[in-house]
Amino acid sequence: MKSMFKKGLFFIVFITIWGMNAQYRPLDGYGFYVGHTFFKSDFGARNDMKTNLANNGVVAGGRFYFNLFPYSMYFASHFRPYTEISFIYARLDHIGKWVEGPPSPGKTQLKAMHANPLMFGINFGLEYHLQDLRSFNFNTLAGIYRFNPYAGIYLGGYYYQSNIYSDLGDLTNPFEQNIIVFPRFINKVYYDPGFTFSAGIKTGVNYQLNDYTQLYFETKFSWFSSDKIDGLDVNDPADKFHDWTVSQIIGILFLMY
Repeated sequence: MKSMFKKGLFFIVFITIWGMNAQYRPLDGYGFYVGHTFFKSDFGARNDMKTNLANNGVVAGGRFYFNLFPYSMYFASHFRPYTEISFIYARLDHIGKWVEGPPSPGKTQLKAMHANPLMFGINFGLEYHLQDLRSFNFNTLAGIYRFNPYAGIYLGGYYYQSNIYSDLGDLTNPFEQNIIVFPRFINKVYYDPGFTFSAGIKTGVNYQLNDYTQLYFETKFSWFSSDKIDGLDVNDPADKFHDWTVSQIIGILFLMY
């Protein structure tokens, strides 16, 4: 009797698992992206158009998307959880109204200061896609329906190196700082590596190339908990904001069914 009960229980469990798998369509996938980023920092004037256009860099990374739920669930048919490795490299200069006009010692000090921040981090995010991902494939779509807009959020952390320097001398020498650094930045220069938390939002669109490949175009805003990524941290009304980036990227995604 016990043997028959065990066999029956095994059969029920097997049928249940098989039935779930029949509804389960994996959305696992991996992708790569590159793009351009605008780096907002204590270099230049934040609301100055020249600063916004000139203080920029490149961003690159890879993503892995995973799906843990059967497609009968609404969550699995519209949401894509993922993890991401990201690299950011930028070139920062003092540009804008603070360095324009007649020459002065202060303007010379500002123009001579630069930073090349390098960042490496890991993000964990979630995307919401407008179209049902169960039917979002090459065989059933035509024309504009190959596009699937989405929005997302993410959290993570980055290791950073500011790589700040001056053409006039050694910023790591506190005695030289009094001569080569603009007065409001003296003793506010940070060149040691560090760690910062990140948070962001993004919006984009996928374009289906075939059953297994998608292109995606995305704009993402990333805020960092540290104000020292650019090597400067001056807590006054002009430089009270933390560092953040706005990136435009293009990527390719390979789906694994």
